[in-house]
Amino acid sequence: MREITMLQQLVLETEGFRFAFHVDYGRTDQQYLGMTVTFQLLSPLPEMTLSSERTSIAVADLHHLLEYFEQHMTRLKEKNGDAEADVFLNWELGFQLQALAGNVEPPMDEMFSIRCLLNVGKGKNGHRVYVGGESDVTFEQARAFMRDIQSFIDELPNLHFEVVFEEPDPEELRRIADASGYEQQDAE
Repeated sequence: MREITMLQQLVLETEGFRFAFHVDYGRTDQQYLGMTVTFQLLSPLPEMTLSSERTSIAVADLHHLLEYFEQHMTRLKEKNGDAEADVFLNWELGFQLQALAGNVEPPMDEMFSIRCLLNVGKGKNGHRVYVGGESDVTFEQARAFMRDIQSFIDELPNLHFEVVFEEPDPEELRRIADASGYEQQDAE
């Protein structure tokens, strides 16, 4: 029997921060990766870690994210580092990435700037709040992230999912209903 290595996180490490998807296997199935996203500043910057709300990403979006990075790095080489990609935003709105211009000429490493934001919740008016940062990332760092994503995708068919999504807590549902002003009708 083949041993399956279950990745606990998919990490994009940049020059200034670590942006990571922390896998929640209790909320993961063949189509969706349940996760929280963290943004952590790296030394010598001040110590700071932010976490997103619990979110998910479709496995199809993970494939799109791989294409996003590959196409951006190819375009940077074709345009001598002068290319910016559109914002990558998954359907669940848990995070945003934007690959920016970079440097592809020696003696510098092949690198580009990247902006990474995570959804930390909603403000008092109910609008999403994103926080994060921008830093340089080398092609090799981006490829390491891409390899982690591909390894995760490759292992999905081999994983056995007993619990995909937990049952909602009735107290939590009542709290949400109360906060929204919705009044539950009792069945008669």
